[in-house]
Amino acid sequence: MSLKRELLKMKGKSDLKDDVIDEILNSANTHSDEDLKSFINDVIYYGCASGAVPGMIYYTDTHKFFDKHYDEIMDLVYEYEQEIGEKIHPDGDMKNFYAWLAFEITCQYIAAKLGI
Repeated sequence: MSLKRELLKMKGKSDLKDDVIDEILNSANTHSDEDLKSFINDVIYYGCASGAVPGMIYYTDTHKFFDKHYDEIMDLVYEYEQEIGEKIHPDGDMKNFYAWLAFEITCQYIAAKLGI
């Protein structure tokens, strides 16, 4: 089954995850499995700070993403802190930091579900 189809099947449970999936589908060069895998891996290995995610480069975009998904992001951060056993301390712009972190963690979750 194609990754695009698998990504679309994951939608509907979380607005945050839905927006990350939309960004993956919109940002990959094509919807080939290899391009989708490459995009997801770029986010996981190089992070949003690398510019890998066109919709998450500017503060206006990351602030909008943070504000829209505030509750889900803070829940995700709390769960992540529990998992790693320490508090996360934002570096630089708080909204930008948490938006990038949430996007990257969500990509890791999606990659795990897809077996990437």
